[in-house]
Amino acid sequence: MGGGARRLPEQLPRDFRYAVELRNPELLTDAHGAVLVRHGVAHVFNSWNEMPAIGAQLELALDVSRRVYRGAGTGLSSVTGGPEWSA
Repeated sequence: MGGGARRLPEQLPRDFRYAVELRNPELLTDAHGAVLVRHGVAHVFNSWNEMPAIGAQLELALDVSRRVYRGAGTGLSSVTGGPEWSA
């Protein structure tokens, strides 16, 4: 995500839940995942003709999530309040 996109979640009202839908597969990166995690924003899985199949997006999202959480030195529970998750 570019510099402006990284700052956008900080400027949004906190009483809504947000999600980001990508239409460019090259943007499905660790940086994208890290920004979503940091700001509590969801990723939208879609069937856009330029995107990988939903199953492939899910696998990629899980791989990115594992790397992001491992790099942050935290478990999923610290972000979601749910049970601890480890890869």
